[in-house]
Amino acid sequence: VATPQVSSVTITSPDNAFTVDFGSSKTFTAIYKDSSGQALSGITSVWSYILPDGFETEVHITVDGDNISIQTDSDFNLIDKVITISVHDSDNICSATQDIKVVSGYGI
Repeated sequence: VATPQVSSVTITSPDNAFTVDFGSSKTFTAIYKDSSGQALSGITSVWSYILPDGFETEVHITVDGDNISIQTDSDFNLIDKVITISVHDSDNICSATQDIKVVSGYGI
């Protein structure tokens, strides 16, 4: 049985918003697809991230397979900061990058 060929990867959000409330956490997921658009499983994700300058100790990243969780401390100064997450498959065939903005969660 041939291994399915990865064609693309997309980073998804549970609420379709690429934000995380300060003082909270959110998990984002890598979805791999073949050239016909069928979702694939069993692909090894390699995650990387860039934390906002000066706030490296206030943003906590946990990687678990196809998932990356971002936890932020309750610091108002984190609001409007951007965390950049990137993922690629272990064969380095495809990759995706997404900016995640820290928001207040208060709708302001």
